[in-house]
Amino acid sequence: AGNQPGVMTTRALGIGDFDHTVLKRLMRREAALASCTGLLLAVLAFARVLLQYPGKMPEAAAIAITVFLMVNIAICIGVGFSIACQKSGADPANGAAPLLTTVADLIGITLLCGVSALVLGASR
Repeated sequence: AGNQPGVMTTRALGIGDFDHTVLKRLMRREAALASCTGLLLAVLAFARVLLQYPGKMPEAAAIAITVFLMVNIAICIGVGFSIACQKSGADPANGAAPLLTTVADLIGITLLCGVSALVLGASR
């Protein structure tokens, strides 16, 4: 989810068309898209879990919440990574996608464990 915003940010940085106004506009647009995408994927994940495991409402909720949060976090990481690379003097186009994917996966697994502990711990 974070690769596309990272590419958009890297492109803006590459052509020199990047300032706080562009960053705000990019973040507003990407946040809106992330919320819509995250909500859609969360609803689909929730429904899919309930179809395969009827009656597992708390488990389905934990997965749906994690999906929604992870899509939104990945967007922030994608934009932030490109900006951090640029500020450190590195080329944001080199290795951004593989590193972003790895970081997002690690955060996603950790987030799933945390959300599951909160949701499932409360339902037991």
